[in-house]
Amino acid sequence: MLSGLKTKNPALERIRDNGLNEERIKQKTAEEQAEELAVILSRFHASFLFVRENDVILQKLCIIMSSIPAGIHTNSWNVLALELGYSPLQVECVKNTSKDDNTFLVLKSYATRPDADLGRIVRALKNIRRMDAFMAVQQGLTALAAKYDQNEDSGFSSTECSNEPADGLLYPPDFVKIRSQLEAQVFITMKHLNREIREARNERREEIVKARENANRQRHREDDRVQGAAVVRQPKARARYNVMITYADDGTELAKMITKTFRTSQGKRPQIGVLLLDEHVDKVLENPEHFIIHYFHKMNYVIPILTDGYMRAIGRAVQDEGGNLDNQYVQFVHDLCSKYYRRNSCRNDKIRCVVPIEKRSILNHTHRKIDPIMAAYEYDTNIEELAKRITRTIDDDD
Repeated sequence: MLSGLKTKNPALERIRDNGLNEERIKQKTAEEQAEELAVILSRFHASFLFVRENDVILQKLCIIMSSIPAGIHTNSWNVLALELGYSPLQVECVKNTSKDDNTFLVLKSYATRPDADLGRIVRALKNIRRMDAFMAVQQGLTALAAKYDQNEDSGFSSTECSNEPADGLLYPPDFVKIRSQLEAQVFITMKHLNREIREARNERREEIVKARENANRQRHREDDRVQGAAVVRQPKARARYNVMITYADDGTELAKMITKTFRTSQGKRPQIGVLLLDEHVDKVLENPEHFIIHYFHKMNYVIPILTDGYMRAIGRAVQDEGGNLDNQYVQFVHDLCSKYYRRNSCRNDKIRCVVPIEKRSILNHTHRKIDPIMAAYEYDTNIEELAKRITRTIDDDD
């Protein structure tokens, strides 16, 4: 009889579920657990480590990483610093001048970056095979993520920091104050590059803007002379589809060719808007990271041009200040692509690479083989076909 059935005890069911979850966790390797947690923590800014209630996590990480002397054959704090993007010279400066805990200094400096997330720290520990350090802080970081995820609607979201880019990261409520305090404590050797970059950007911005203003004035004079004073300029139509092309210096000519093809409609295929950073120097240099993040999420597609220079750029420990703006921010855009892929449940519906057919050996590059965002590509001889797929007109032409 139905009346004889016993109802389930909610408390016992919770105990049962917890036991099953613990067993599943045990069956996973530490590397798998680290990768899963890294994906979750990629939404959290690294400054969460410096919230007072997370002191235990920070202390454990510093003790374990700094307890092993930095050397050629040891993956200590120095290798962690390299994995987080610091140069060998900066690491040597820390060795020679730091009066503070070295791991603590590296993490403080890292947490002042606008794009620094906790997921990258976890992934760095996995990459340098310091799973002992990961296991020591795993429980604390998991609890941190669970707590702030639950409270996201209560003031922990990135919208709380209105002066920060809308990149989807979650920040502590006192992020501005925390970052200000950290910046005041970081050695000049770990932050002077930002100042030099800003100065170089300002100088370069003034030079390029002046040159372009002169070129624009000259072009307008020529247009007026040819078309006459009675010309009525039509408002420029806004493209329905937009892409960002990211490339190193050795992909410049191909980027120009793709841009020209996309911006010209063909038959039923409409024109495609193309964003090249170097065409917007004055706006980009005001706040490069903010500009790139803002428009990255507005693009239908991002198109990396895979060349030898591109592969070198995404593997550099520090940002390259040479070449055009697109070359300088190759690594930054690539990081955004990787984050997008992970947050999109590992579905690539945004990144489409272009490979020069004369240099198709780049397809055998080790990084290309293991990087999922480089799996979808098209040769430079099929750019029009790529444009039709982007605009979904490939089957509409007669």
